[in-house]
Amino acid sequence: MSSRHDPFFDGAPQPRGAAGLRLASENAQPPEPDPVADRLRDLSSQPVGDPLLQALAWLTRHHGKSRSVESLRAGAPVEGPLTPDAGIRVMREAGYNAGLLRKTIDEINPLLLPAVLLLKGGDACVLVRRLDDPTLVAPGACRYEVVFPGPEAAAVPATTAELEPEFSGFILAVSPVETAAGGTRTDSLINLSASGLNGHWLWGTLKRFTPYYRASMVASLLSNVLMLATGLVTSVIYDKVIPHQAMVTLWTLAIGAGIALAFDLFARQLRAHLIDLAGRKADLIISAKLYRQTLGVRMEHKPASAGSYAHYLAQVEMVREFFTSATLAALSDVPFLVIFIAMTFVLGGPLGWVLVLAVPVILGLSWAIQATLRKAMATNMKETADLHGTLVESLEGLEDLKSAGAEGRFLRRYEATTAVVADTALTARALSSWSTSLSMTLQQSVNLILLVWGVYLIHDGQITSGALIGSVMFAARAVAPLGSLVSFANRYQGARAALISLDQMMNAPVERESGRNYVPLSTVTGKVGLHDVGFAYPPAPVPDGAPPSAVPRVLRNVTLRLEAGERMAILGRI
Repeated sequence: MSSRHDPFFDGAPQPRGAAGLRLASENAQPPEPDPVADRLRDLSSQPVGDPLLQALAWLTRHHGKSRSVESLRAGAPVEGPLTPDAGIRVMREAGYNAGLLRKTIDEINPLLLPAVLLLKGGDACVLVRRLDDPTLVAPGACRYEVVFPGPEAAAVPATTAELEPEFSGFILAVSPVETAAGGTRTDSLINLSASGLNGHWLWGTLKRFTPYYRASMVASLLSNVLMLATGLVTSVIYDKVIPHQAMVTLWTLAIGAGIALAFDLFARQLRAHLIDLAGRKADLIISAKLYRQTLGVRMEHKPASAGSYAHYLAQVEMVREFFTSATLAALSDVPFLVIFIAMTFVLGGPLGWVLVLAVPVILGLSWAIQATLRKAMATNMKETADLHGTLVESLEGLEDLKSAGAEGRFLRRYEATTAVVADTALTARALSSWSTSLSMTLQQSVNLILLVWGVYLIHDGQITSGALIGSVMFAARAVAPLGSLVSFANRYQGARAALISLDQMMNAPVERESGRNYVPLSTVTGKVGLHDVGFAYPPAPVPDGAPPSAVPRVLRNVTLRLEAGERMAILGRI
């Protein structure tokens, strides 16, 4: 049997292999002993295959939150040597702020040190500190303290001229995420993670794309302002052009309105593109967070039903769809309905009061059904998860189910759950249909009231026919987002129920918490010991106001000691 060295279990350093990348200074006399070299004792036993990962492990030791190479790489979605992008992700998950910066060596701010220099050929080293002032020495002669982690790790001085031929032009800057005494995070030296490491998995992610949504709101403002041209042009044509047969004025207005429509099309497409782009990026991050949470959850919090858990996990699609371009684009038009109401007052005078009264009526209608809709959607979500759980469990244990003759029991359970799902879905659809239909009826009623009242105002000489037509157009544009808002409110309840379920999943304890500092195990002897250990599974969730259920302890006062190589079998009741 091969006696291949294992750095994790054996603990002894590997035999010195071929030297990695070294600079011209390698032939110089070794420097005086320095405390920096003490930080490399644990890393000297690691293989030389991933210099970037070893450099990052050195940085964690330097910052007082030591992490081994194995713990940094555990759970990282990478194969082969660590790439710079994967290195940023690994360090952020380890509790650090990290980012790539493009700088020359002498341009690096000393406050960023130590940092990882990315070298050519996939190599890397740690630039620890600057030994000279670049302004006081000749170009290329400034000396730095450099560490090459690996079997031949050493802290050596090197000049800029020696480093530049192998330097790729990029550094990976890393700083720990600082927390105040009260637990509130303070600004760190490099705060490249806009959402914060411990931010909410959804809101923190969306916050990172605030510039996209801010730009889309600017595009919505441009679109709504440009659409004022159509109402004003219509009013002028009816009042001035038609009575005087002013064809030159007609074509001038038409060309101007056409230009406004072209810019409106561009603004709408730009808004949709920005929201789609932000949604795509957020979707990738959120999906990775959910699946990582699924893989990292502690075993005692493992979901009881794989089918129900898979259904809840799939509800991220509902939450993601809620933030798609169609929903957010319609919602972004709502704040600008004030502009169209104001223009209705400008053109139609008292006709604007129709919109002032119609807006709260439509919004109140949507608000009135939210409580009933919320209850129906929550029940539907829970029962649908149970339905999927029953289906998956029956398929996985089909052989046992047939052997026990339990087909009838599972069929009865499946049919009862299906009936509840269908009933709650019917209730939710009926409420949504009523709110949408009433909203459309109210919108048409607004146009009818404007026309009837407008005729009387024209008869009294208060407004013109062109002003009435323009007011009707502005009113239609003002109430159109309200219909989308009613649909938005109905969809919100489904997304809210899904978000509550996903929040429960994301709040489950995981094996390794990013905010905790773990003691690295550099030497493994194989001995395992337990002293007075107990264990109990977490209690099942109970309805609000109900007393918590008693949880039996499955292990009590367990004390044992296993020597290296010793085996023990733990058997349950036979």
